[in-house]
Amino acid sequence: MSKFIAALECGGLMESSEIYYTDGQIVEAINQKEAEGIYNENNNCSFFYGTVVAKKVSDKWKIRNHRVTKHWLQLTLNQNKDECNTNT
Repeated sequence: MSKFIAALECGGLMESSEIYYTDGQIVEAINQKEAEGIYNENNNCSFFYGTVVAKKVSDKWKIRNHRVTKHWLQLTLNQNKDECNTNT
């Protein structure tokens, strides 16, 4: 099992065209698709959906989405500090 950070992908609408991420959570899963499914199920997603934004590789978090900054990742890790090692 791998650790992923999945977050709610919002925006992309006429009234809110900028895409942004919120509510990042650490999810353990076999692959990215399963991690997104777990996130969506745990958060009852029905309009906006979760997407994987980072994966833990060799004890470091690797950003997997070009819209996510290291600063956003660090804030998310700080919010989830009980669940992870904060190496970036």
